[in-house]
Amino acid sequence: MFVESLRRKRCEALLRRGYARVRERAFDSALEIAAQLESQRFSGAFEIAALAHAGKGDLDAAVAVLRRGVEVAPDVWLNWQLLGNYLSDLGRYEDAEAAYNRALACPGCSTDSVRLNLAILANRRDRPAVVLEFLDELHDPKVVAHAREVRISSLRALGKLAEALALAESALEGGPLEEEMIRAEWERIAATAARIRLALKESPAEVRAWVHDALRRSPTSAALFRVMRELDSRRSPATRRFEITVHGAIPLRSPKRQEVAGFYSTYTVAAGSSDQGLQLIRDVEALLEPGDPANLSIDDVKDLGPAADEPLGVMWRSGRSYYERDE
Repeated sequence: MFVESLRRKRCEALLRRGYARVRERAFDSALEIAAQLESQRFSGAFEIAALAHAGKGDLDAAVAVLRRGVEVAPDVWLNWQLLGNYLSDLGRYEDAEAAYNRALACPGCSTDSVRLNLAILANRRDRPAVVLEFLDELHDPKVVAHAREVRISSLRALGKLAEALALAESALEGGPLEEEMIRAEWERIAATAARIRLALKESPAEVRAWVHDALRRSPTSAALFRVMRELDSRRSPATRRFEITVHGAIPLRSPKRQEVAGFYSTYTVAAGSSDQGLQLIRDVEALLEPGDPANLSIDDVKDLGPAADEPLGVMWRSGRSYYERDE
C-alpha cells in the first residue's frame, strides 16, 4: 500500500512536469515524461503525449496515442474528450461525436465540459439550434463563461442578431485580460460583434469607429485588424504579404523623449510593396497612438509571398520595444 501510494505521488509529480513542459512548448521533453508515465502504467501519459504531438502540429499522432490510451484505460473520460477534440479538428465529426458520447459514459465525467465540446462540434457542423440545446444544459459558471463565444456565433447564425450583440457586449465589458487565451477569445468576440453591427445596418463609419476603439484596448489583435481591412475593402491582384520591422524615432519635442529615444515594432502587412506597407503602418499608428507621434522608417522587411486574396492593410502588430538612447 505504501509503495503504491509513493508510486502514485511520483507519477502525479511527473504529470505536473509534463503539463508545464507543454505550456513551455518544450514538446520533446513532454514526450519523454509521457514515456516515463506510461512505463509506470499511469493513464495521464496518453494525455501528455497527445498534447505534445498536437503542439508539434501532428494531430494524427495525437489521435493515435489517444486511441491506444482509451484501449488501455477505457474509463478515463479526459482521454476520450481530448480524442474527440482532435478528431473534430481533423474534420472527422462523426468519430468525434462518438468519442464525446463515450466520455459521457465514463465515471467521474465532467458532463458540462463534454457538452461544451459537443456544442463546439455542432457549431462546426452548422447546426446552431443543436448548439443552443447543448449550451442550455450547462450549469458550471466557469464552463458557461467559456461557452459565450459559441452561443454568440449560434445566435448570429439563427438570425437573432440583437440577442447575439447584447451577449457579445456583455462579454466585452471591462476589456481584454492579460491571459493569452482569454485575450484571444475577447478579440474574436469583438470581431464578431463588429460584423453583427454591420448586419444590423449600422453604417460602416460607425462600425469602423467601434473597431478602432476595440483595437486601442487590444492593439495587436489580428482578428480586429481583419475586420478593419474588410471594412476598408481595398484589394489588388498584386498584393503580397510582408513582415516589416519598423524603427520609430521619438521627436525631440515629445515629452516622451526624456525617457526613451525610440522603439522597434514588427508588423505583418498585406500591401503592393514594402513602401505601401509602411504607409499602411503609419496610418494605423496615427490611429492607435494619436498622442504619441513618431518618425517611422523601415528597419527590416521580409517578402512572405503573394496574398491576392487578402484585403490591403495591417494584419498583425507586435508591441513596441523601446530603447533609451539613440543607436
